[in-house]
Amino acid sequence: MKTFTLLALITWAGLWLTPDQQGQRHFQRGEFAEAAQAFRDPMWQGAAWYRAGEFEKAAQAFARRDTAEAF
Repeated sequence: MKTFTLLALITWAGLWLTPDQQGQRHFQRGEFAEAAQAFRDPMWQGAAWYRAGEFEKAAQAFARRDTAEAF
């Protein structure tokens, strides 16, 4: 029953939350790899990959932006 409830909540969140909102939830919980996969914003995605210890992936995400913060 717990599995069904968890699956229902995940599906419900997927219907009502944007990928970046879902990523933010994972990020706040310390689930950085999951957050990075959910995020569509390159800056948030890069920050999540960095915190997950995936430095190459973080650099690739930051490279998708041409700003001083991304550099």
